[in-house]
Amino acid sequence: MQILRSKRQALFLVYLMYTISHLAFITLPPKGTHLWRQCNTSAVSRNFYEEDMNILKPRVDRRRNTTGITGMQFPSFEFTVALFSKLVGQHQHWFNRLVAFLFFGIGIWYFYHWVRILANDATAFWASWGFIWSPSLYYHSISALPDILALTASVAALYYFYSLIQQFNRTKLIALCFFLALAGLTKIQYLLVGTPMLVITISKVFKGDWKPGEMLSVMLAGALPIALTLWWYAYALKLRESSGLEDFGLEVRYVTDFKEALIILKENMLEIFPELIVGYAALLGFIYFVFTSKSIRRPFKETVLPYSVWLILMLVYHLLELQQMKDHVYYMYPYFPLALFVTAIGLNRLVQRKSTWLYVFILLMPIAAFFRVFHHWTNTPPEQYAGLYEIDNQEFKSIIPPNALTIVGPDQSGCVYHYFTHTKGFTFEDQNQLIGCPDERLRLKTYIDESAEYFILGNDEEVFPEVRVFLDEMVFDEHGIRVYKIKTNKTD
Repeated sequence: MQILRSKRQALFLVYLMYTISHLAFITLPPKGTHLWRQCNTSAVSRNFYEEDMNILKPRVDRRRNTTGITGMQFPSFEFTVALFSKLVGQHQHWFNRLVAFLFFGIGIWYFYHWVRILANDATAFWASWGFIWSPSLYYHSISALPDILALTASVAALYYFYSLIQQFNRTKLIALCFFLALAGLTKIQYLLVGTPMLVITISKVFKGDWKPGEMLSVMLAGALPIALTLWWYAYALKLRESSGLEDFGLEVRYVTDFKEALIILKENMLEIFPELIVGYAALLGFIYFVFTSKSIRRPFKETVLPYSVWLILMLVYHLLELQQMKDHVYYMYPYFPLALFVTAIGLNRLVQRKSTWLYVFILLMPIAAFFRVFHHWTNTPPEQYAGLYEIDNQEFKSIIPPNALTIVGPDQSGCVYHYFTHTKGFTFEDQNQLIGCPDERLRLKTYIDESAEYFILGNDEEVFPEVRVFLDEMVFDEHGIRVYKIKTNKTD
């Protein structure tokens, strides 16, 4: 392949192809898989922009009659989107996709240069190729998810650490500390990227490769991100406890049933990893690496122990968060640097064999990535949310005052309806919840007493008679979505 003689130029062309293939989808509102997470992330960024740019006070839409401030992972992604909105003077839903896209591009640059330090230009190219055309990353690289930022920060931390090994430099040390902290704060599991750094640092201490001052500096650069991350999550748990708003899960979600655990692990290993993480077309490189692992030479040999320890700790994390691994592919993103690195080694070895059929597999990677995920962008939204994509947001905002609290549903997510209707307040999964009496009192009446002023009912549902008695006139009825004013001074 003549173009591979200039790896950086080739990578630029690949990135350009990746960019062009996303242009038709980057302005879409939240849509597709993990819609609820995209809406919650987008809502937090919008609330920063509209209410308060204090990064220590993230706010959700499903807030009842509170300020909406609650605990979550450090809102670095959401705050960046809000800051971008402030700079351009407006907030658009697709800004979240654009910011994710930009962070992903930065991640590609760091990934290429990190692998280049460990190996060579050719392996770095194939690693970046796999990074770009991993089906899951191809899809979520323009999704409103903080995981893209966390992944990019973790790869940047790896790059600066290995650069530091080559030549000790205070600027690189500060960058290492910053990106390691950013990775862990954004998603705590990305602190695990510090595992190989710790093992290598200990090795260098025993070998005497670093001066005492350099060793102390590196130790502090690793300790500070851990301390900041632990402080933030302790603070976030207190915020969540004081507000009672639990939109973001901060707890460990393991599986207690052995059979269920085996089913999830089987799906992770035999379906998600080969299909969505590495991609079937690139799996050949991963398999070839495994079967030729005995022939690993330097510089790969010296990475075996640090990355083996890293892999073991990631597997422990995987088991602790196994419930999340069932439906959330992006929880497996911490595996990416290691998985794609060894895949790239395998691909590079195969390329050296100069087999024409191998190039067919490699060229299938972008095609496979696109056709595996594009339907998530083009499919009709789920029926219960379909009307939300049709309403005129500006018209809707003119109907409901900005500070009015609303009751919205049916919405199992607790955030999709609020995000698309640009409202805040209460949610319900179905109307039966509203007329239930958990404390010998209608839940609907409780919401009204907590200052709910409007009732939004979607999915083209008819209002239950028991609910209708609390409602006044209907002020909106389009696309299967109805909006009612709530009666005031309604007694039990």
